[in-house]
Order: sequence, then C-alpha cells, then structure tokens
Amino acid sequence: MRKVLLGVVAMSVLLTGQSFAATIDFRKPVWNPHGSNEQTVGQVSAIAIDGPRDVSLFWATDDGFGVDGGRNDRERDEINNNEELAITFASPFLVTGFLVTDLFANETLDGRTFNERGQFRINGGNWITFTGTQNSGASNGELAVNFAGVLVSLLEFRAAPGGMLDPQGLRNDFSVATIEFTPAAVPEPTSMLLLGSGLVGLATRFSRRTRT
Repeated sequence: MRKVLLGVVAMSVLLTGQSFAATIDFRKPVWNPHGSNEQTVGQVSAIAIDGPRDVSLFWATDDGFGVDGGRNDRERDEINNNEELAITFASPFLVTGFLVTDLFANETLDGRTFNERGQFRINGGNWITFTGTQNSGASNGELAVNFAGVLVSLLEFRAAPGGMLDPQGLRNDFSVATIEFTPAAVPEPTSMLLLGSGLVGLATRFSRRTRT
C-alpha cells in the first residue's frame, strides 16, 4: 500500500508542479495611466520617477512605457536623461527577461554616431547595461533581454548615464514594452481531483483489508 500511496502523491506533484511562461504586456490598453505617474494592474505597478521632478508615465500601444518629463523633456515618450521606470511586484515574480523598444544602433546626434544604451537592475542591485548593437537589425529598435529566472520584487530601468561615462554628451533613450515571467506553479482542478480520487481509493482499499 505504501508504494501505491507514494505513486499517487508523486503523480500529483508532477502534474501540479508544471509552470508556463507568461508576459506582462505594457502595450495593452489596460496599462493606460491616463496621465498619472503610476499604474497598477493586479500585483504589478509601473511608476515614473525623476527625483524631485514631477513626471508621468507615457504610454503607447506600439512601444509600451516611457517617462514624460514635460516640455523640457527631449524624448517625452521614452526613458532618457535622469528618468527611471520602476516596476514593482506585490509578491516576487520569477522574471526571465524583458523587451525594450526604440533602442537603436548607429544613432546620430549633433553630427556624432553612437549606439544607444539602457540599463536595468533587479531588487536594487547593480545596474546592467544593454545596447542597441544587440538588436541584430530588429525593427523599431526592439531588444529582448533574457536571463535565468530571478525572483523579483523591484525591476528598474534608466538610460545609461552621461557625465564622465559619456564625455561627448550623447543621449540614450528607450521604452519598455513587456516583461517575461514564469508564474508560481499552482494545483490545477483536474490534478487535485486525481489526487483526491487516488487517496479515497487507497483509504477504501485499506479499510477493506483491515476488516478481513
């Protein structure tokens, strides 16, 4: 009986432990912030940040989120200058990557050609740089950044800073379109029914054996 019980439990774990990839698509209308600096859908929030400045989320169906810094913002529909986009999760998500747009190689500004650079960091860690040269000719400056699954409570984006790192004064800007994640595995109704049926059957069999 012990072997049969272990077999039923193992099968239930196998069936309920399956996971699948999912996408948070900021280009969908449900993410429209309507001029606000923050938009929350379910357990996920997107927040526009630029220190003490009053900024708002810029949303578009083709690019997703940028940060709008007002009339003096060079790219109101993208993340640039000192702007940041923070994505927070009410409970940690197992994030496996993201998609940015409008990040180009061979961009020209003031007669100089350069590769646009963005940065991201996870849970307040070190900033990691990605560049337009990684796009491989993708249209609309799309770049998919993938990595091994990491439990994330906070995911932040910014344009690669200038100053000493950019003495020529070149500007970087991009938008964030999607985030890829793997939801935590949850028991499916059919799997729970299978487990329940198996345990009931074992209980019945054990009861009959104890009567004989």
